[in-house]
Amino acid sequence: MTAPVIRGVNHIGITVPDIEAAKSFLVEAFGGQVIYQSFGPQDPPRQGPEFERAVGALPGTVVRAQAMVKIGIGPDIELFEMHGHEQAQPVRASDFGITHFGVYTDDIDASVERFEKAGGTALTAPRAIP
Repeated sequence: MTAPVIRGVNHIGITVPDIEAAKSFLVEAFGGQVIYQSFGPQDPPRQGPEFERAVGALPGTVVRAQAMVKIGIGPDIELFEMHGHEQAQPVRASDFGITHFGVYTDDIDASVERFEKAGGTALTAPRAIP
C-alpha cells in the first residue's frame, strides 16, 4: 500500500476579532474575493461542549462568523470570528504559530502601497525571495 500524496494546501484558518474588518482588509489590501460565508453575526453562534471538542477550543468559546477568502491562485484563507474568556493576544514572530504569509506579485511597490492604504503596516522593505 502506498502512502497518499498531498497535492497542495487548500486553505489556512485564521481567528480574527472582527470578521467584517478582516474580510474588508483582505479584499482591499490583496484583491481577495469572499467566496463564501458559512454563517455570520446575524446567525446563531457555534458553541458548546461538542464544538469545543471538535476544534480544540477552551470552554465558553463562541464562533460568531466564518468566511473563506480567495487571493489569487494560492491557498484560501478561512476566517473565524471567535470570542472567549481566555483569548491570548496575537502572536509575535518569536512565538510558536503562524506569524506571516507571503504573496506573489508582479509589482511589489504598487502592492505595498495598496496594502498600506488598506491599513496594513510594512515592517520591512520588500525583498525578492529566490
